[in-house]
Amino acid sequence: MQAAHGVRRGLRGGSQQAWHHESIFKIARYLGEVTPAPPEDWPDDRHDVVWTFTREGPVWHFAQVPQMLMPGDLPYSISY
Repeated sequence: MQAAHGVRRGLRGGSQQAWHHESIFKIARYLGEVTPAPPEDWPDDRHDVVWTFTREGPVWHFAQVPQMLMPGDLPYSISY
């Protein structure tokens, strides 16, 4: 996790990071200040949401985007 964060720190522009659902919330801890705070848990039955982190000055803005790609995908984010 720390190695992946170190690589991303030096990048400019967008990047995409895929991570195991049980640990994905830990990414936010390495970013610093994130608002709103992301959920601390990813439900086992949700494979249809993308988390986005957009840097706005010293703060990261967190959002969830329902993918809506497959039949059965839910049109709402992961609740917390």
